[in-house]
Amino acid sequence: AEVLYFGFGDPEDSVFGLRGHQTAADSFCADCDEGLVVPRSFDPEKAKQLLAEAEAEGIWDPSRVLIVLGGTGGDAPVLLQQQLADVGIQTEILAGRELQQERSASGDYDISMIGGWVSNTLRNCEYWVGSCEEDYWPASFHWCNEEFRSMCSTAMGTTDPDEKTRATQALMEIYFDDGPIWGVTQIAEFYVMTDALGGFIPEEAFNWLGTSGEKGVASWYWIE
Repeated sequence: AEVLYFGFGDPEDSVFGLRGHQTAADSFCADCDEGLVVPRSFDPEKAKQLLAEAEAEGIWDPSRVLIVLGGTGGDAPVLLQQQLADVGIQTEILAGRELQQERSASGDYDISMIGGWVSNTLRNCEYWVGSCEEDYWPASFHWCNEEFRSMCSTAMGTTDPDEKTRATQALMEIYFDDGPIWGVTQIAEFYVMTDALGGFIPEEAFNWLGTSGEKGVASWYWIE
């Protein structure tokens, strides 16, 4: 699987629409500093080097266990945990709504995950049934599949549950076979609370997780 990390600026700036192959001007954040939108390939060896330097400087404790709030991230927290383990960072994923709410309220955590599988195909219809020339998604990604659009109309207009099921299944097959690159990905966004994670102070530079700002925002996608 190909994994790209990217992120920018303040947590209020949504990374939605920035899929590593767009510029800030093309996104919903037209006023964002384009220089902060930097796709990052996951580089375990580079990450190990940065962590070793941070440990030598006394700003990283390798015995520390980072607390991850899983949220609605689907398999994303597990992937993140595996990748962090590959470079020697220990994590604990907290499960259970009450415990997550308690930690979220107290701020006693390091990473909070949101997002999950891009599999709500009927919701995806909202993005792709507009004008092929003028609406943001079809025009930006040059994807205007008439079969998909027709099936969207059927699925969203029927009250017959069996017909909706058949149409939704057909939609999924079209979308995952022919859709734009980010349409066949898992999306996850998270706030990184730990300032020195990876050996960089977020305000000063992007680290290997692509975080920045007081509570850095990072996202990734990967292709199944």
